[in-house]
Amino acid sequence: MSEEEKVEEVVDAPAQEEQAPVEESSDNVIFNALYAAAEDEAEEEEEQREPYTGPTSIHSALSEEAVNEVEQSQEQAPQEVVEEEAPKPKAKTKVKRKIIDPQFDMPSRPNAPVRKPVADPYVKNLLPEEKEAYQISRWASQNVQGQQGLDKKYLDFFKKHKKYLDDNSEYDLSDSDEYKKFLDQNKPKVDLKKFEREMWTSEAEKRAIQKVQPELIKLRRQQERIQGEPVAKENVLKAKRVLFESIPDESREVIKNSGIKGLVDQNPIEAKIINDSLTNAQQMVNTFYDIVHNVSSYNEKNTSHQALSDFINKEQEKFIKSGRTVKGGKTFVRRERMPLVPKDQLDKYYTFSDDDIVNLIALRAKESMSGQIKNTRSALEKAGYVRNGVQVAPQQSPQVQQPRKIQTPTPSKGVSAPATAQPEQSNSILKLLDL
Repeated sequence: MSEEEKVEEVVDAPAQEEQAPVEESSDNVIFNALYAAAEDEAEEEEEQREPYTGPTSIHSALSEEAVNEVEQSQEQAPQEVVEEEAPKPKAKTKVKRKIIDPQFDMPSRPNAPVRKPVADPYVKNLLPEEKEAYQISRWASQNVQGQQGLDKKYLDFFKKHKKYLDDNSEYDLSDSDEYKKFLDQNKPKVDLKKFEREMWTSEAEKRAIQKVQPELIKLRRQQERIQGEPVAKENVLKAKRVLFESIPDESREVIKNSGIKGLVDQNPIEAKIINDSLTNAQQMVNTFYDIVHNVSSYNEKNTSHQALSDFINKEQEKFIKSGRTVKGGKTFVRRERMPLVPKDQLDKYYTFSDDDIVNLIALRAKESMSGQIKNTRSALEKAGYVRNGVQVAPQQSPQVQQPRKIQTPTPSKGVSAPATAQPEQSNSILKLLDL
C-alpha cells in the first residue's frame, strides 16, 4: 500500500463519524465565554448608537378606549391640555466586568529542614572522647524517637563533670564513692554504643542510596515513560479528529469526497496552507500530551515546550480578561496554580482541562487557516486569477483602436496559481492528518 493510500484511509475515517466544529460546542463554558465577551461588546456599541425615541404623541401611549374618553371630554368642556414632557432616558453606562485571577502561596513542606541552632562554644573545649560521645548523642537526638535533647543533656553533664574534677583536683577519685554517686546522678542513662551502631548503619545506607540515586531516577523515569506512552498516543489519535474538524468546511468536504490528492489537484495553494497549519497544531498537541503523560519532562530550553507554554499562558490571559471566569459557583484558576489550591477549597475552582487545551489549539489553527486562505484568495482575485487557475483579463470598456506604434504594456509580475500540482507540494500534503 502506498503512502498516499495510507493517508487517505486516515482522512476518510472522520467522514463516517462527523463531529461538530470546535467553536460550535455550546456546552463548553470556556469557549462560550470567549465568544460572548466579543458579542456583548458589539451589542453594547450598537445600543449606544441607537437613539432613544419616546412616544410620538399622547395617543400612542394610551389605549383606544382611553383616547375616545379624552376626546369626548374635550368636546364637552374644551380646555387647554398641556402635554407632559417625556422623561429623558438614563445615560447607559458600560459595566466593566471584574477580572478575577486567584493566586495561592506555596504550601510549607512538612519535612522542611529546621534551621540549626547556634552551637555552644563549650563544644570546642571537649576532650576527644567527649566530642565523640557528643556527636553520637546529637545524631540520636535528631534520628531516634524519644531521644530529643539528648545532646544537650550530655553537654550539661560534661560541664558539670569538668567543674567537679576541678573542684576535687587534689583527690584521687578512682575509688571514690562520692565520685561514683556523682556520675550515677548526672550522666544520661542511655546506651551510646547502640546509638553509635545505628548511626554508622544509617550513614552507610545514605551513601549507598546517594550512589545509586541517579540510576533510581533514571529507572523511575523509564517506568513513567513506558506507562505514559500508550495513553499519550491514544489521546493524540483522538485529537486528530478534532484537528480534522478545524479544516475549513469547503476544503474538508473535498478531502472527504476526493481524498487529499483531490484537494491538492483542485487547489494546491490552499492545500499547503492547511497542511502547514495542521502540522504546527499537531506538533503542539504531541508535545502537550508527551508532557502531561510523563513521556518527556518539560524543558524551558526546548523550543516546542516553550511555544506550548506561551500558547497556554496567552489563552489563559485572554480568558481571564473576558471577565466571565465564574461558572456554576466555581472560579477559573490557571493550570499551573491548580496544584497549589488547598484541598478543602478544590470544589471552588476549575481550570483548563486537557481537552480544553486541544480544542483551543484546533480553534486557533482554524482561525489561522481561514485567515490565510481569505487573504490568498483576495490577492489572486486582484491579480486576475480565478480559483481554477485560469487567468482572467480585467474587464475594460470599449476604446478606440490605438496607433500601432503604442505597444501594449507587459503585465506586471504577481501571484500566479499553477494549473497542476507540483510534485513537492503533493509530497508535503501527504503528511496531512497523519503527521
